[in-house]
Amino acid sequence: MSHPRATVTAQIETLADVDRLLRETVATEQKIDEELEELLVSQGKDVLESVTTRLQQVTADRLSKALEGVHELSRTTRETADMADAVSFKIRNVDMKQSRVREALRRIDGIQDRVRAIDGCKKAIDADDVGVAVGCVSQFWDIVEESGGEDEEMEKQREMMKRYAKICEERVREKTREAMEGKNHDMFTTYVQMFGPLRLQKEGLKYLEEYIGGLVGARAQQEYDALVDGFSLTGAKVTYVDALSNVLKDVAQSIDEYVEVMRDAFGPEYALEGVHALHKEADVRGTRVLKRFIEEKGLVKMCSQINNRIDGSMTQDTLIDARKVEPLLMDLLVMCTRGEEYIQFVLQCMADAAAPNDVSPSLETSVRGGDFGSSLREILSYYISLEEYYVEESVSKAIEIDEAVHGSLTSSMVDDSFYILLSSGKRALSTGRAPSAVAILNQINTVISSLYRSSLVKKLQGCPSKLASCAPSSQQEKYNPNADKYAIIMNDVDLSASYIDKLRAQLDDIAGRVFASSSNDYERVRLVLADLSKTSADMKKLAEQATEQLSTSIMSKLRPILDAFVANSYELSDDEAVNDGWSVSLIQAFEQAFTWLQNILSPELYDKVVESSVDKIVSRMEASVAQKQFSQLGGLQLEKDVRSLIIGLSESTTVSMRDKFSRLQQIATVLGVETAAEATDLIGDSNIAWKLTSLDVRQMLNLRIDFSQKQDSRFSNKEERQLKSLNKEFPLEVRKKVDLSKVQWESIKPWIAKRTTELLGGLEDDILINFIIDMVENKKTLDPRRIYISLTGFLEQNTGVFVKELWTLLIDASSSETGVPKAFVQEVKHEPPEDGGYRERDIEYRGRGRRRDDGYDDGRSRRRRRDSQSRSYDRYDDHRSGRRYRESYDDDEYRYRRYSRRRSRSGSRRRRRRRSPSVEAKMKQAGIKTEHVKKEEEL
Repeated sequence: MSHPRATVTAQIETLADVDRLLRETVATEQKIDEELEELLVSQGKDVLESVTTRLQQVTADRLSKALEGVHELSRTTRETADMADAVSFKIRNVDMKQSRVREALRRIDGIQDRVRAIDGCKKAIDADDVGVAVGCVSQFWDIVEESGGEDEEMEKQREMMKRYAKICEERVREKTREAMEGKNHDMFTTYVQMFGPLRLQKEGLKYLEEYIGGLVGARAQQEYDALVDGFSLTGAKVTYVDALSNVLKDVAQSIDEYVEVMRDAFGPEYALEGVHALHKEADVRGTRVLKRFIEEKGLVKMCSQINNRIDGSMTQDTLIDARKVEPLLMDLLVMCTRGEEYIQFVLQCMADAAAPNDVSPSLETSVRGGDFGSSLREILSYYISLEEYYVEESVSKAIEIDEAVHGSLTSSMVDDSFYILLSSGKRALSTGRAPSAVAILNQINTVISSLYRSSLVKKLQGCPSKLASCAPSSQQEKYNPNADKYAIIMNDVDLSASYIDKLRAQLDDIAGRVFASSSNDYERVRLVLADLSKTSADMKKLAEQATEQLSTSIMSKLRPILDAFVANSYELSDDEAVNDGWSVSLIQAFEQAFTWLQNILSPELYDKVVESSVDKIVSRMEASVAQKQFSQLGGLQLEKDVRSLIIGLSESTTVSMRDKFSRLQQIATVLGVETAAEATDLIGDSNIAWKLTSLDVRQMLNLRIDFSQKQDSRFSNKEERQLKSLNKEFPLEVRKKVDLSKVQWESIKPWIAKRTTELLGGLEDDILINFIIDMVENKKTLDPRRIYISLTGFLEQNTGVFVKELWTLLIDASSSETGVPKAFVQEVKHEPPEDGGYRERDIEYRGRGRRRDDGYDDGRSRRRRRDSQSRSYDRYDDHRSGRRYRESYDDDEYRYRRYSRRRSRSGSRRRRRRRSPSVEAKMKQAGIKTEHVKKEEEL
């Protein structure tokens, strides 16, 4: 039986075994500790002592075994490390010996290679094979550079190779000169590359520059002489564009052919220098052609004359014909374009030659800022001046020779002008330079917005009304032949707006392609093109104004029929006859008023005119409906009339009449319901797109004579809530009661018309003005909140401003003795005298239409007082008559009664005093007519 210690020692082979035995020992010790704790509790101190003694024996035994294993493992590790050091030392010695052997072999190979290079060079020279000899020379110097070091044998070889290299250099120079003299291109290319292996790069570049310069210069000189003489040796005419193009083409081809040769033979640095050297030929030859072109064409004098025209010093005799400028523009454009393309090509070749390094900024500046680049910029400046002049003069000529084109709805001016503008824009963008493109595009926008637009405005003056006056009196008659002329002007304005948008889109597309590689230049061009959008918007506004004027002029012929609708009663009973003839008359009148325009107006413009007129008809009818009373039968009749209008008017145009009359048709539907609850059900129908609000329905139901205002509490509650929501907008101190019987409405009406027009942006809406006047005039009571609700759909965000100002004037007028707002009187009072004379203000008595001295009476004063007492202030313009309210102002009327007679207090004599315009005249200027003025007009 083996000893336990020997067994444990045999188990220890690695450090892991020692660690495992140590863990087992610790685990055994912990187990023993637990047993001791149990024994202490159960058997007491005696058991503890016996266990402790046994534990010490076991632990000491195991620890001693582990310690012995550790010592044994340490001894084995030291022996292994000593053996590894010995092996490593031997390996290092072997590597050192191998390195020495390789170095010796390399030296031997180097010596052999040098010897072979020298022998090969000698044999090649003897055989007159210059290419092989140059290759051997290059190989020898490469071997020397790689081997490094110096010894006696290498020195001898170097001296020998130098002698052979000189022989090669002489022969390469001789062959190169021979190729240059014989203009043998292939031979020259072959031998010029040999300067690189011979370490003569600069000399090779000189030969290359001399050879290329000779070829390019000879051809350039021939073409230059042909330009001077007027014809070439072949008899063909040579142009400056061809001469410049050939020079740039020859230099570019030479650079393209030799850039790789120079890079491979001379290296990137010398290749970059070679490209720049070849470019100098373009600097010399190209600049010479450009200078000759400027001198022969007289561009300096021509541009000076153009500048004098701007200053106003150009006479008719010195005026330059735009037709002579256009060929110059083409030549200038081609020269600028090809010059820019050439410079971009040279810069790209320089970048390829210098790769992977970058071209220095100074070298790039020398290309762009050289003689050719400077001449090119000078040519470009002449192009810009001439192009701007050409655009303006050509468009002026197109406007001057404007004429109607047979079979066309527009005149020749529109197509000619925009063809000129598009051509100029394309030329400017094709230069590839953002500054020139921006300058010409700015000029195009200026010509359109000033010269072209002013000509249209001048032709358009009075044109809509004249066109409307050419309408036939019946469908059988033919319209006035002058209508074609006026219609063409209207079409020109409308089409010009769309042409401007089309022009901007085309130029934007071209700019995107030209400046695709330069986002900054493209953004600069787009900023200028954005101005064309503003010009287009201005032209569209002009076209809209003309359309509105034409529509207004035509609507005057339809107003009598609309007046018939206004006068028509819809309080119908079962036994009462229905009067629906007005709708048939309106359809017939509409066809007569518009059908003849279809053949002379463009389809787009015709639809716009019809749409504007239909809007006026609908607005007038809606305003009239709001002032009527309806029975159920009347509501049904209105619905029938509206449907008849939709069907009848749809035959005259492509405009959707159903959309135009949809709101009015819904109003008629509400007015034809049997009960208010039925209207509520209609509003709640989600299948119908209702344009009426609950408040609108409530107001329509109030027009029914057989409905009570409280039949449906839902509408009433909504109206009450809306009125309460306006209490903040109109507090009690603002909406205080006004005694409307004291208000002189003739002084308020002009203000309503003027202020409404201002809030609508200058658009005078007669229908809205009459609607407001009918809503407030001769009413017993008014609530500003209800006025606000009624006008919100028309004035939108300006409704509150208008209602507050109107209510303030009504309060002011009701508190005045004359019924005229004191603000109007004060405004008249503070105006300066017209001629600086003495003022004599009689505000109050003139506001009442009486003179201060009641003792003085001439028949006219008595009539004025009598008429003033009996006047009931009837409406000047009832909306049913359709007549305009506002009076036209006459300066002569303004000055009537400027000089008045005043009776002196003593009664002994009368004297005439020079006075400033009277209050009555001032009120006349403000649109307020006093009684005696109206009476005098009637007389």
